[in-house]
Parts: sequence; C-alpha cells; structure tokens
Amino acid sequence: MFLGGMILFLMSSQATAQAAEPQKDSSIIYIKVWVDGLACPFCAYGLEKKIKKIDGAKDLFIEINEGYVTFSVPTSKKPKDEALLKLVKEAGFEARNITYSAKPFSADDPG
Repeated sequence: MFLGGMILFLMSSQATAQAAEPQKDSSIIYIKVWVDGLACPFCAYGLEKKIKKIDGAKDLFIEINEGYVTFSVPTSKKPKDEALLKLVKEAGFEARNITYSAKPFSADDPG
C-alpha cells in the first residue's frame, strides 16, 4: 500500500515538472533582412525606427558590418515581403534578401 502511494506521488511530481518546462513557442517567426547601404549607427537607427513600427516586432538586432537586420514577430502578424521591401526602401536602403525561420538566427548562420 505504501509502495503504491509512493509510485503515485512520484508520477504526479514528474507530470508537474514536465508541465512546468518551457515549451517552444511556434507562434513566433524570425525574420532576417539583408540590407545594402548600412554604413553607420545613425543609418541603422533610421531602419530600427521603421522596423519597430511593425506590429509585434521584437528582438530587433542590426549587424551593420554584415549588412542585415533580424527581428521576430508573432506568426499571425508576419509582414509580407512587399511590405518589408517598402519599409527598407523608406528607411533609405535596398533590401536584397529576406529569410524566414521558425528559430532564432545565430551570428554564424549565413541565412
């Protein structure tokens, strides 16, 4: 009887621990835009202001030397390519490639 109670206790503790583990949020999409013309922090700031206007944009990172910007948005608010191209153009730059990912981009990722 005691052993049965211990087994039930351990099983419920394990289930609680598994429920507490963070789950990967598949409702987020990561976007990387390669941008021609990024030359200085002031230029990057202009692009940053434009991207922050995208509804739900977070995790913004601009790599001036490599010429790209990354950020995330909820999947339901994913901007269309045309909107991103226009936004970059309005900031004074030319977007040459847009990549989408279900996971964050790393500095080593050429994508």
